[in-house]
Amino acid sequence: MKKIVIAIMMFAITGGVFAQGAKVTSANNYYKSGDLRKAKTAIDQASVHVKTGTWPKTWSYMGKIYYAIAVDTTAEYKDIQPGAIYKSADAFEKVVANPDSKINLGEVRMYLMRDVYNKMYNDAYTAYSAKDYMAASKGFVRCAQIRSIYDEVDTSGYFNAAGMYAMAEEHDSAIKYYNEILTTGYEDGVVYSKISREYLLNSDTAGAMKVVAEGRAAYPDNQALLISEFNLYVEMGETEKAISNIDQAIEANPGKPAYYYVRGKLKETQNDLVGAEADYIKTIEVDPKHLDANHDLGALYINESVKIVAEMDALPYSDTKGYDAKKIELEAVYAKALPFLKMAYEIDPSDVEVQGILKKLYLRSKDMDSFNKLQKEIDAADAAE
Repeated sequence: MKKIVIAIMMFAITGGVFAQGAKVTSANNYYKSGDLRKAKTAIDQASVHVKTGTWPKTWSYMGKIYYAIAVDTTAEYKDIQPGAIYKSADAFEKVVANPDSKINLGEVRMYLMRDVYNKMYNDAYTAYSAKDYMAASKGFVRCAQIRSIYDEVDTSGYFNAAGMYAMAEEHDSAIKYYNEILTTGYEDGVVYSKISREYLLNSDTAGAMKVVAEGRAAYPDNQALLISEFNLYVEMGETEKAISNIDQAIEANPGKPAYYYVRGKLKETQNDLVGAEADYIKTIEVDPKHLDANHDLGALYINESVKIVAEMDALPYSDTKGYDAKKIELEAVYAKALPFLKMAYEIDPSDVEVQGILKKLYLRSKDMDSFNKLQKEIDAADAAE
């Protein structure tokens, strides 16, 4: 009797394995016949069984079935498509991790590195285009992970993932994947700059400064890092350090007008108007149509004129000599402002503030031709709106 019971138990166990093995076979047959829904049901059941769930063949079939579902263009499997490409990748990765001589690993590699990777990358890009940055980041991360299985470094995948997390304002995740790039041996200081920015956006100024310092030590001449360090100093109100930093940037790249302009703005905040004027002029020498430099230099002179007018008003009525001297000084300042404000208007005719100042200057100098021409342009622009 005891032998019969043992025999029955053994039959039950082997019968269970046999039944699940049949599920694997059925899943493959359904897959080959094109019935992906039944194939999915069968392979899902086999994948969670204590025995067949360890078979590389199970996971190989599962990878193929889920990939077929993911790329199906009919509406028949739309309800089971979400996440299918990730299931496919997971399944094929298990085959790679547990190779079997009966499995064609070359075929598995082709599925992973070509088919699954391309589908996943395209889906991630589509999500990005739809501004679904979290879905995009997930896809780009998995693309990079797939490459890493075969010891291939997918720097662009991590770059894309980090960028998507940054757009989603998931700063910790962005930092994580930018740091992942650093572990690959990628040599470019811009990565440190991007990490620093994420720390700063996450209100961690100390973390941002630490990363910039590491980057500057590794890439002392990197322009992106120089600017990042400059921005940090400005953020912390350390203007002198910021100016010193931008001095280095100018020394390394003297042909970049933005550096002179930014230094000029900083000097203006320190009330170093002579220094600001010199940097705005230098900016315009390098780039004659630099809108902000032309605008701000003109504004600097107009602000200076306001002070002169106040000084004139404060003079005693009897001081005609002093008044006349100040008037000459005032006209000279207006004359300095005019060409830069005219250029600012030429670059951006919609600036109402510049329009108003130019009209006053034309009226003051009795240049009615220029006044009337400007007024006609303003009226024409208003009529066109």
